[in-house]
Order: sequence, then C-alpha cells, then structure tokens
Amino acid sequence: MRKITILIILAGFINLNSACKHTYNIPMKKVELIAVFKKGISKQDAENLLKESGVTYREGMDLSKGKAYFYKTGEKYILVFLNQLEKEKFIKKYEKSEKIYELYTPDWDKRKD
Repeated sequence: MRKITILIILAGFINLNSACKHTYNIPMKKVELIAVFKKGISKQDAENLLKESGVTYREGMDLSKGKAYFYKTGEKYILVFLNQLEKEKFIKKYEKSEKIYELYTPDWDKRKD
C-alpha cells in the first residue's frame, strides 16, 4: 500500500492555508492468490489452515479453470496479501501441503465454460 496525500481546497479558493490535508492508504494493485483444496478436505480444515497462516481470505475463485475443475476439487478461496513477498512466502510454505490441490494467481479476464 502506498500513502497518497490529497489536498482539498475549500470553497474554490486557491489558498493553501484553508486547505484540508488528508492521507489515505490506497492499495495500488491487489496481490491475490487462489487456494484450491483437495476434494474431501472439510471446509473447517481448510479455514483452519488459512486462519493459522494469518492471510486475509474469502470463499470463491476466478472462472479461468472451468466447470470440470470446479467439481473435481474441494473448497476454493481467494487470498489477499499486502505485497508480493507475503504471497511468495505463503506459496513456499503451503504449496506442498497435503490438503492443498493447487495455488495459482487468478486471471479475472479469462472465462472458461
């Protein structure tokens, strides 16, 4: 996340003495990963693994893999990271987990069947 400072000029006057200064934390680009669990891994087990990792997640996946993939695999989650390094650490730690079928970067522009 980058901090962006925005100056708001009040009443249309270009007077910096009367301007309000606000700083916002605005994510410039989401760093996401799809975690697909193996069929037979319970939702509770999948969520326990994600909670243990400390990652921000929500249920779901992109549409790049298709219906057959959707039905042959287990629970699916969209993971959101603060930066690329955190994403890479997660992959390194969990990619060989016996509970995870696949970790991949989502392609929100691709839609398969």
